[in-house]
Amino acid sequence: MLAKKIKSVFTNTCPRCHKGQFYKSGNPWNIKLLGKFNPSCDNCGLKYELENSFFYGAMYVSYALNVAWMVMAWVIMELFFADYFSLEWIVAIITGFMLLMVPLTFYASKLIWINLFVKFDSTKVT
Repeated sequence: MLAKKIKSVFTNTCPRCHKGQFYKSGNPWNIKLLGKFNPSCDNCGLKYELENSFFYGAMYVSYALNVAWMVMAWVIMELFFADYFSLEWIVAIITGFMLLMVPLTFYASKLIWINLFVKFDSTKVT
């Protein structure tokens, strides 16, 4: 079951049928369409915003993803580059990395959030 949720997040598909597209653009770095998602699934008709302000909860997922990115970047910098860069440079590099990851984090957080609440339904696959 977890594999189906992960597939839905990585393929930008509807959490219920895995056929319709969630976001209008499959590219998180397409700034023009960043955050714009389809109102409902073209295949199964699932309304993506399950209730008003549903995606406010995605902020918690975004926070967790940002912490994970930062810890990962810090560990990599400390393991492989601590001898080459000072602490100030390490912090600057990680800050730049975090800024680059903002669109991906924003993109993934909504997909993860909706996948927490909507189950895959094989009867909706056409």
